[in-house]
Amino acid sequence: MYLKCHPRFKDGKEHRYWSIAEKRRCADGRVVDRHVLYLGEINDSQHASWLRMIEAFDVAQQQQTRLALFPADRPIPDHARDCGVQVRLAEFALRRPRQWGACWGASRLWAQLQLEEFWREKLPASREGTRWSHVLQVARPSVRVKLLPQDGELYVLVDSGARVAKEWAMRRRKLKTLWTRLRQLQRQRPSYERLLLELGAAKKTAGRVWSLVSVTLPE
Repeated sequence: MYLKCHPRFKDGKEHRYWSIAEKRRCADGRVVDRHVLYLGEINDSQHASWLRMIEAFDVAQQQQTRLALFPADRPIPDHARDCGVQVRLAEFALRRPRQWGACWGASRLWAQLQLEEFWREKLPASREGTRWSHVLQVARPSVRVKLLPQDGELYVLVDSGARVAKEWAMRRRKLKTLWTRLRQLQRQRPSYERLLLELGAAKKTAGRVWSLVSVTLPE
């Protein structure tokens, strides 16, 4: 997903509307933009009130510094002259991404930018009473992150307790289904050729669970 700008000229002035979009590939091979969330227009006063600072490491001075990011085609506002930096979003690139590293990086970025406090003000409770801030608190603590240095690179291991529990539950259901089917074949006593066909179908359905059982064919 990425942030997409929609410029519009109205009353002789350029207005910018923002939305979160993602690339989707159609069945015919075309790649289209799918809008996920419409953010609307952010005027100067809102931009000043929503200004968030990031921590950057100055290599020359060997210290942390606080910066505010702005698009390169817009001048830096007066209130951010001392800390504003223009960013060329068109030249932004993600190189050698790793899926688990993205999860860890997003979690660290979420905490450093204090997005939880930001979205708590912008996302009120839904009509059904769902409080999104509570949903975020419940979703993230179940994920454990560990850094693994290996072969000169840094790998990120993400262990989600909820995901592991879900996978084990699915394997238990498959094992129970496989065991029931084997019991049925044992009672039915089909012919040798028919038994091979039924065992092949059961193995295909069970997947990796098949390695947990041992089947002995009659002579």
